Amino acid sequence: MDVVTAKLIECETSLSLSIDWEALDPTHQEKLIAWDEVYQVKSRVEGIDADIILKINDDCDQPLDIDDFKSQLARKARRPNNRALRSEPMKFWRYKLYDWLSNESDDLIEAIWEMIEQRRDDENYREEYGI
Repeated sequence: MDVVTAKLIECETSLSLSIDWEALDPTHQEKLIAWDEVYQVKSRVEGIDADIILKINDDCDQPLDIDDFKSQLARKARRPNNRALRSEPMKFWRYKLYDWLSNESDDLIEAIWEMIEQRRDDENYREEYGI
């Protein structure tokens, strides 16, 4: 079985997306490495969102409070069908991120929620989105 995970890495002032994959079969592992070298999948996925906190906020349809946030994260962690996964380029990686988050501690989820609230209070957030 191949293992593909997306997770958040804490930086000094925010979080960034990190992709890890590992194949138990050495042949699959070689294919993953070659695929990444040709298509640069990991760097593309990891660099897609400059502010992953705001992206999580937007993906979760602007949650009202921590309980709403947690319930939306749980819904996002459900595996979409294969057609849905192919429907947009980042759908698979977003699913992997939310799947990983669903297994993390409440402390991390609450820390992400606090970052979302801080960003919402930031004047630059309002200017970026024309509010």
